[in-house]
Amino acid sequence: MTGVQTCALPISLEQHELFQSVAPSISFPESHDTERLAETTGGLLAVQQQRYAFAAAFSKSLMIPIGYEFGARRRLDVVTTRPESWEEPALDLQAFIRRVNELKGEHPLLQREGEIFALTPFDRPTLVLGRRDPAWREGMLILINKDWRQPQPVQLPSSLAERIGTHPKRLRLHRLFAGSEEEWPAEEWLMLEPAEVVYALGPPPPVTPAPSSLP
Repeated sequence: MTGVQTCALPISLEQHELFQSVAPSISFPESHDTERLAETTGGLLAVQQQRYAFAAAFSKSLMIPIGYEFGARRRLDVVTTRPESWEEPALDLQAFIRRVNELKGEHPLLQREGEIFALTPFDRPTLVLGRRDPAWREGMLILINKDWRQPQPVQLPSSLAERIGTHPKRLRLHRLFAGSEEEWPAEEWLMLEPAEVVYALGPPPPVTPAPSSLP
């Protein structure tokens, strides 16, 4: 298995932009009609996490094939898969999925389609994507280490934050794999763990209490 992985992201971004005016999109961390991700990676937990975190940030909606949260390796079949096809769990992503879902539920930007665009070249071990929506003043950054095996540094100049309409000091780095938050690094670079995905998000908007119906 090679280290740095490539994908058809430019095409994905174009299609996301083109089709969002037709219908909301739904992201899947793996497809139901191909080999399971855990089977093709040898059961790498970090890659299972990477694909889920990216899918959660890419589309308004999110779904997973049954068993993804436990690292299932047996290919699904829409005709022949049965309850007795269930496998013993090899991994456990439940806490990670809950953490990502809670963050998605807190930030309206992660609940909309919006515009997604590349801020760094696609041919590097790391990739920085910007995400904006006309309804919100500030956008977010998605930091991705495409290298499954090695940590990789990613440059974070303040100009990246400016491209999404905000200041670096307003952004918190949500390190989903570790379940922690950090400030924007003063040295303007960050070491990403293998396959790591980090969200750089501003504070969520305040929740407005619903008006009371009582007299």
